[in-house]
Amino acid sequence: MRSKVKIAQKGIEARKRKRLTWAGILWLALALVVFFGLAWLSHLDFMSLSVIDVSGNTRIQSETIRTIANEKLSGNYIGLFSRNNAFLYPRRAIRNAVAALPAAKSVDVDRSWLKKIEINVVEREEDARWCSDGEGDIALDGRDVGCFSVDENGLIFDRSSTRTVIAYRGEPMGEPEGKQVAPSEDFRRMQFFVRELGKLGVDPREVWFKDAGYIDVLLGQGGRLIVNTSDDLSTTLLNLAAVLSDRSIASSTTAFLSSLDYMRLDSGNKVFYKLKP
Repeated sequence: MRSKVKIAQKGIEARKRKRLTWAGILWLALALVVFFGLAWLSHLDFMSLSVIDVSGNTRIQSETIRTIANEKLSGNYIGLFSRNNAFLYPRRAIRNAVAALPAAKSVDVDRSWLKKIEINVVEREEDARWCSDGEGDIALDGRDVGCFSVDENGLIFDRSSTRTVIAYRGEPMGEPEGKQVAPSEDFRRMQFFVRELGKLGVDPREVWFKDAGYIDVLLGQGGRLIVNTSDDLSTTLLNLAAVLSDRSIASSTTAFLSSLDYMRLDSGNKVFYKLKP
């Protein structure tokens, strides 16, 4: 009797295992149908992006941005799911790739309906220029061939199309776009110093990088200021202002600067200057 019970139990367990096996197969088949069905759906035309709208850019070519986006949209995920699908497109990858362009300050990518993505670019603004040397910078059409735009943090991001901002000059650095004129904090200090010089009526035009942290500031009247950027530049400005306001030296700031050959502002509170012969 006991042996018959054991045989019956074994039969029941065998049938359970068989049902579980078939249930597993059915669930796996269903999962595969859903998986490959979704992969097929991702390629349907009505869910495929076909328009790339670019806005906010002036320096960066729209076609450059579209090319980057199309490269990221091409192909498939794991060889099956379309990257061009409106719900699956690589938004972050497109944003990061466009943001990697030196002239791009920030980038926003969004989808509009099922056919279009919108890429809005905020570009860097030119706060200064970088020129590798003092010769051959101006082309026949007036464009600064050898000068590049610099943003407020000292990043070189594009060729310059204007000569109305201060120019920083130094040793050539190969392909300069994407490089720093100077560390951001140091550059901002120098830009502050240059702007304050303008408020004093000094008319700075160019800043030449020298050795050991020194710079030469070339003035519109032809003279130059020799400055150690490791000094307290606020104190340097006060010393300069004291000289310019001293009427025993010259009748006016303009008269003094027009006759100035150079002025050294790197000796604490002492100021040394030489007038033109």
